[in-house]
Amino acid sequence: MTRLARAAGFIDIVYQPFMWAPVGVLPYAKIPVDPARSLRIDRLIARLRVFNFAFVNQVIIAQRPR
Repeated sequence: MTRLARAAGFIDIVYQPFMWAPVGVLPYAKIPVDPARSLRIDRLIARLRVFNFAFVNQVIIAQRPR
């Protein structure tokens, strides 16, 4: 997606995966997860990069040049 954004002329592209799948399924198992704790886990796992395939959501933020 970031390559497509660059190819379309967008700049300042930021890619952020979020909601690591093992944490994302806990509420379905009736195990409450504090959002702040979930975010901390996401940030820790994202640094490892090897588990990035297991994030169920991604966001891309890009700016259109003027």
